[in-house]
Amino acid sequence: MNVLSLFDGISCGQVALERSGIKVDNYFASEIDKNAIKITQRNYPNTIQLGDVNGFESWDLPQIALLIGGSPCTYWSNARAKGTGREITPDGIGGTLFMQYVRVLKELKPKYFLYENNNSISKDIKAFITKELGIEPIMINSALLSGQIRRRVYWTNIPNITQPKDKNIKLIDILDKQVNDKYYLSDKMKKYVMSSGTKNFYVKPEINLEKARPLTTVPDKRAGTTTYISDDFINNGNKDKIRRLTPIEYERLQTLPDNYTYIDGSRGENKKRYKAVGNGWTVDVIAHIFSFIPKEKK
Repeated sequence: MNVLSLFDGISCGQVALERSGIKVDNYFASEIDKNAIKITQRNYPNTIQLGDVNGFESWDLPQIALLIGGSPCTYWSNARAKGTGREITPDGIGGTLFMQYVRVLKELKPKYFLYENNNSISKDIKAFITKELGIEPIMINSALLSGQIRRRVYWTNIPNITQPKDKNIKLIDILDKQVNDKYYLSDKMKKYVMSSGTKNFYVKPEINLEKARPLTTVPDKRAGTTTYISDDFINNGNKDKIRRLTPIEYERLQTLPDNYTYIDGSRGENKKRYKAVGNGWTVDVIAHIFSFIPKEKK
């Protein structure tokens, strides 16, 4: 089948298609983030990059069987939308990007489509999306298939989707026992972490890591979310040694292959990797959804 992915990011959809055993003839991607594109092309060099979604008129595409995408939820946050009304209409940035998805959907008329967004967006926004796409969403928590809590809503005409069975994966299941010293915090940062009170810092004795999952998504530069752990939770080590999760551990939270977001090892690359993973999809959730696409008769 031919697949078109809008707001493609690092092509988590492509990983999910491969994991689902679905044969893809051509995978077209619309993305503008240079680092995300580098990651995609390193893993899937045959990806056909189309550029900005706003340039849709110039795209020369074959018949598309599957349209996927999830426009950035940042512009549709409750904080931005409160009291304005603009973010739930085509006038706001969030609405403009979403309406491009709707436009592509209506013009290309693919057999199947999938649209994703954050479950925390307001009821008004969800109702707006539902009205435009003409279908009710399904909410799936990534915690069922990964070591993180990540609630997302999916609008799709792929039929008969059910909730995935809980694999009971916890944070501790994806952690490495030994990591590079550069991931450990300075004394100044440790003081901040211990005094912050956030539930995403697994450094306090009352937290049982064997049952714990991160309560927020993997880190995004704009959201500023980060998970910290102390050595005593992993291998009965020093409770005063506190570190960040590594890029590979964050990839595992999103059920991506280890080092999927590696670019070239250059200085400052980890920040780019954290952002890329944070903006991505939980692959196994998408693969679960794709597993309901009816198999073509030979």
